[in-house]
Amino acid sequence: MPMTGCVSHEDIQEWYKAWNRRDWNAVASLLSNSVRVEDVALGHVLQGISEYLRYARIWAGVFRDGKLKIDRLSGSGNHGEPVIVEYSCEGTQGGQWGIFAPSPSKTLIRFCDLLRFKDDRIAMCTTYGDYYRALQDLGHLSVAGTDKKLEAA
Repeated sequence: MPMTGCVSHEDIQEWYKAWNRRDWNAVASLLSNSVRVEDVALGHVLQGISEYLRYARIWAGVFRDGKLKIDRLSGSGNHGEPVIVEYSCEGTQGGQWGIFAPSPSKTLIRFCDLLRFKDDRIAMCTTYGDYYRALQDLGHLSVAGTDKKLEAA
């Protein structure tokens, strides 16, 4: 099924700002009723607005002070072309994250979303996140015998 639509970069930027405000009505307003969201790293596939909003609220509860910052936005979203959004979320893990207890540490999680549109709404979102680094930053994961920085040979 080809995805079509015409959504401006300003609309997309506003969508991420609405997420920062935890304005779930504004977040929902840019989603197709049958939106499909896949979090590749976690293996989650969400179908529909209510399932996505439940997931978003969980993340907002884990990183209560977390703010999304768009680093790069490209693509038009027209004629099946995805819009690619590279962004980061900086915050403190104030809530339970799966099996991981809250942490007083801050982290910066980098993400990349591929958004596809139909009828001027997000119909598909495939998101990739660097949770490995976040788990290290938060003290939940250590790799014995390795250094976080790569050194020149």
